[in-house]
Amino acid sequence: MSMRLEYCKLGEVIHITSGKECPPENKTENSSFPIRGATGIIGYSKKPLYERPIILVGRVGAGLLSGMSGILNRAENPCWPSDNTLVIIPKEEDDFDYIEYCLRYSEIYPYVSGSSQPLLTQTALKLLEIPWPSRETRRIIANNGRQIDQLLFMNKKIMNISQEIISALFRSWFIDFNPVKAKTEGRVPYGMSEETAKLFSNSFEASELGPIPTGWKWGQLGDCISVVGGGTPSTKNEAFWDGEYNWTSPKDLSNSNSIIMLDTERTITEAGLAKVSSGLLPVDTVLMSSRAPIGYLALTKIPVAINQGYIAIPPKSSMSPNFMLSWIHFNMPLIEAYSSGSTFAEISKKEFRKLPILIPPAELIEKFNEKTTRLYDSMEMSLKQMNSLISTRDALLPRLMSGELSVS
Repeated sequence: MSMRLEYCKLGEVIHITSGKECPPENKTENSSFPIRGATGIIGYSKKPLYERPIILVGRVGAGLLSGMSGILNRAENPCWPSDNTLVIIPKEEDDFDYIEYCLRYSEIYPYVSGSSQPLLTQTALKLLEIPWPSRETRRIIANNGRQIDQLLFMNKKIMNISQEIISALFRSWFIDFNPVKAKTEGRVPYGMSEETAKLFSNSFEASELGPIPTGWKWGQLGDCISVVGGGTPSTKNEAFWDGEYNWTSPKDLSNSNSIIMLDTERTITEAGLAKVSSGLLPVDTVLMSSRAPIGYLALTKIPVAINQGYIAIPPKSSMSPNFMLSWIHFNMPLIEAYSSGSTFAEISKKEFRKLPILIPPAELIEKFNEKTTRLYDSMEMSLKQMNSLISTRDALLPRLMSGELSVS
């Protein structure tokens, strides 16, 4: 059952001002006070401009043409909002969440001025009309949204922790050689079963690139893995697009909040797939953007075709996908050193195959894969839950705020 809906102008229920340029003497590289721009943190300040929670909206730039999703920030902690933002403080503290959700689902394009440089002014934003039901109704709607956002935060935290554990394990085993160091000193490797400890040598040997664990060896990446690239079917031919096969460009990774790939922005038909030489790559293919910029990473959990901006590593190799993801992450400076290009850096498949890699025993890679697969599975599950929660929130809140659904 719908309810009778009242509206108000945003300017009636908020205080609004512009952010300020942080003075050079206040800027620092390490501080607890972020300088927040339209799309996130752009630096740090020695002191905050605002101590209380605020809502930030980007006020200038092409991002305004994409709606609120990319220019709206919630700052819970003290911060310094940059001069390309508008700062919003609800007149009533209890309305903070509700007003944030109203902004999130509002169409702001009619309030944007300027063609060469889109601009959102304080005066224009004050005229934005938002639903304004009773205080109790606003509270209920905000609570529904906040509960969903808290679940999203928890799932994001699970993914971050899982990624940190994977990175820490890879560094300990394959970069710092901590288990080998422990055994050379007569110690039992910390937090490791006897079965796993036996897989590590108890000494180092000399190599052309310095001491390495005994039994390990240097090789070229191309001798250990398969490397493929992709292509883009003609965008002028509609018969190639909007089909049943997922197709990805690095744009999908730049907009992603996870290393796990579950979906792509675009799809292609069977005719389009025939135009991609590498075809449909299997689940657990490792993707790395090879240009503009180098180094976006993904682990596919869907079959996918790729464009020419990727280097792809299918899972059929002696190196597990889990191992290769971490190896690429920790060796990004090396990868960039092998890149070339005057306009923007790019690494070719040929140069990528030449990269030197320290090859541990196969049993160690299998053990690393065994320990990290559970973590990647957890990340995949969390991402699926996040996608479901976002769909629920974005379907529910606008209908509640519009009065289409009753809160009772």
